[in-house]
Amino acid sequence: MVLMKFQDFCNKMATKESFKEQQPFDVVVPDRYKVAVNAMIENLRSRRNAFNIIDTPPYIVKVFDKDYITILDKKLEGGDVPTGVIYGLSKGIYGLDPIDLNESQQAIIKVLTTYICIQN
Repeated sequence: MVLMKFQDFCNKMATKESFKEQQPFDVVVPDRYKVAVNAMIENLRSRRNAFNIIDTPPYIVKVFDKDYITILDKKLEGGDVPTGVIYGLSKGIYGLDPIDLNESQQAIIKVLTTYICIQN
């Protein structure tokens, strides 16, 4: 299987809905997700300008190969994705509020948020 570049993968998988339509954002990462969010920030902050040239990590592809919407719905018990996760990743990786991210940056954050919510 040929891996897609991470930015291309995120652009393909993410919804087109803008974060500007999802306000307001909780600025606190829920305890359940803090360790995962901090690890993701630590792992990706220094590579944020290379998302268009690095391959999509296989562990992320694997999650999205499954019926991730069904899995996500079960994990969130019918609720919405915690906006604190989106906010934490946006600030941690890009140093910006979610509404200030461009479309490509939002796609990255959406995929990472989905991955974290499915895994936790």
